[in-house]
Amino acid sequence: MLVAALVVIATVAIALFFSLRNATLLHTWSVASALLIALPAAALANWFPGPRLAYLAGPPATGAAGFYANALAITVSLVTPGRLFEAVKPAALKLQTGLPLMRGFVAVALERLLDVGCLALLAVIAASAAAAQYADGLRHGAFVMAAFLALGIVFLAVLWARPEFMRRVVDLLPFLWLRKVAGEMLDALASAGSLPALVVPAFYSVLTWAASYLAFLLLLGLAGGIPLTPGQVLFVFVVGTLGFVFTVTPGGLGTYEGALVLALGSLGYPLADGLALAILLRIVFLLPTVAASAWFVTRGGLRFGDLNAHLGKGRGNT
Repeated sequence: MLVAALVVIATVAIALFFSLRNATLLHTWSVASALLIALPAAALANWFPGPRLAYLAGPPATGAAGFYANALAITVSLVTPGRLFEAVKPAALKLQTGLPLMRGFVAVALERLLDVGCLALLAVIAASAAAAQYADGLRHGAFVMAAFLALGIVFLAVLWARPEFMRRVVDLLPFLWLRKVAGEMLDALASAGSLPALVVPAFYSVLTWAASYLAFLLLLGLAGGIPLTPGQVLFVFVVGTLGFVFTVTPGGLGTYEGALVLALGSLGYPLADGLALAILLRIVFLLPTVAASAWFVTRGGLRFGDLNAHLGKGRGNT
């Protein structure tokens, strides 16, 4: 699995080489320096989800275990379609700390809920700096994400305030296996605490998104040939993120870069330059995660077969 991910990265690097040859606004030295300067921000953006995942999962999960679980999941995403890589996080946490799989899956679900809230807010802000053909789409997307967030918060509030009511609802489900899985999920959610308990993970979410935006700001500001305002960079950031999230391709390959090229093109970037910047942004976020995954696999004794075995046991038990 790790070798396949490295092959993907090598392919991306080759694509960057040919894109830079055709770019008219980018220069090799400015690209290299921008990559190095943006790398610490990208590393922080990959670190903050670790303690967030650990906080949501609860003991015995740790921040380091959460970081490696997140890094492994992103690495696996390069060779698995859609959001299937999310299942790696619970398996990695179980393998490292013995955390029950269902608690890991619930932590991942709560992560996504927090991310939806952050992305909805950023989409609203970015719409003000977007070109006219994108502004309405961003506002509509923000409305949909806000509605999803509201439904999630209402569900959690009812669960934590009236757990007996939710269990009666679960008892009405038609199949025994479905009732069992839903009951395990409710137990795991109940152990997560209450809405105020989400304040610390929400803070880590803000730090994650802020670090990711900073990496975009630094790389586009230093490597890009066209000056962009912070609002325009935010627009590019949000559009690229949407291209990564709403995809069925492994790691959002193609949809992420395509979304960035469209956003940068609306701001005046030629196709070749926009593609080169999109690939650069892909690389700057991949390097810290793949490096952490490689260290964990080679030095930590982890095998991807172990992850599959733990997921298999989880499917059998639920």
